[in-house]
Amino acid sequence: MPIINDMGTAILWLIRIGIGVRAIILLIKIMYEETSENTYKNRLKKMVAFYILAESIYQIAAIVRRYFVPSSGNIYEISQFISNILS
Repeated sequence: MPIINDMGTAILWLIRIGIGVRAIILLIKIMYEETSENTYKNRLKKMVAFYILAESIYQIAAIVRRYFVPSSGNIYEISQFISNILS
């Protein structure tokens, strides 16, 4: 389970870094290209919506993982837990 948690955290950090870089680029383009200002503002709005959605999905997945998976994260315990739920 630690590998999955680390991968999720890494993906979330990549999304955060990508959003930050894209925001900087769009703000620079807004400053220098005044004719396309509305287009870049719409892109910024969509980018913020994507970021909120990505954070929400990650947080919901973390809550579900904490609620349903046993605390030790042992594969045998997880399989026993799942088989008990299904039976």
